[in-house]
Amino acid sequence: EGNVETLSNFLEECGVAANATVANQDLTGDGIDDYVVVYPLAAPVEEDTDAPQLPMDLVILNSGADGYTVGHQARAESAVQLLSTLDVNSDGQSDVVWTETTCGAADCFQTILIYSWDGSAWRNWTAEKVTMANAEVRLEDMTDEGQGLELVLDGGIYESEAAGPQRAHQELWGSVDGAPYTLLSTTVAESNCLYHTVLDANAAFLTGGEDEFAAAEARYTDVISDDTLIACGTHPNEIEELRSFGIYRLALISAYQGMPLIASDLIENLALAFPGSLYDQVGQVWLAAYQENYEIAAACAAVDQFVAANPDTLTVLADYGFANPTFTAADVCPQLDVTIPPLDLPTPEPTPVPPTPTPAEEAAPTEVP
Repeated sequence: EGNVETLSNFLEECGVAANATVANQDLTGDGIDDYVVVYPLAAPVEEDTDAPQLPMDLVILNSGADGYTVGHQARAESAVQLLSTLDVNSDGQSDVVWTETTCGAADCFQTILIYSWDGSAWRNWTAEKVTMANAEVRLEDMTDEGQGLELVLDGGIYESEAAGPQRAHQELWGSVDGAPYTLLSTTVAESNCLYHTVLDANAAFLTGGEDEFAAAEARYTDVISDDTLIACGTHPNEIEELRSFGIYRLALISAYQGMPLIASDLIENLALAFPGSLYDQVGQVWLAAYQENYEIAAACAAVDQFVAANPDTLTVLADYGFANPTFTAADVCPQLDVTIPPLDLPTPEPTPVPPTPTPAEEAAPTEVP
């Protein structure tokens, strides 16, 4: 407990007053200013530019009849930056927003925290942890879906070469109807990387549904036909691998859409375009099993057996760096929980029946030459 003078004296005695950030306003609605203090946990080393960034902490000091008490302490022990003490989600309650930044050898990670006053205590106002690598963070009104201001994070690019091919992305977090902040959307930057196009197609395919299948079909078509898309990984046969995979996935989409004839044509085209490739082999195994009873589950089971015997099948989409998704045996032929339309199969031609001779024709005498 104490007052503003006590706080100032304490910061001076610790040698951190010059590096502390102090914001004061009435946060609890009692008409008296409260304080948000961001301060280093030790005095900085003079003129040592190579020294690591000092750990910091954030404390919210609530006003009271007997002075000030700690309403919340972040216990961050990392670099802290105060972003806002406004009512960011416009729910009539004060909020305190800050970032905690932790850096390793190559990358820094920003974690954003939002604490809201509920009338009696400070509450965490994010539904889950909000963290991104090397992010730029801001508060901005971006969409009507959220109330008040949205939390916008731009970045996500790792500096390490081991991360693999990457593209920046934006996360939009919002407070829907005043509730704790949740992830509203993720938008990735444009890329001419063939692998990224495959990832986008895979994501749409795994979602299922008519619109998603259409989106996946468009992206896989880009994979196999767009010559402006380039190799961005380290695979020696990257273009061939990813394009053969794209044709195979188009066949799977056709099967899920109830079009087995188109699926068969695509596998035949795969054999012509990339004969002997891993996904030509996968496609042949899949088609042979599928055509027995037109059951996708049976076809995928056959593919699973092939992959178990040929683990190199997985390397086509594996080994693209730690920043990219893994690719397992179950990902080669996913079984989706979707309703498959009636199969579009040709109606078989009726077997011709020879005409039945009339009694007169049966009794007609046979001419003798």
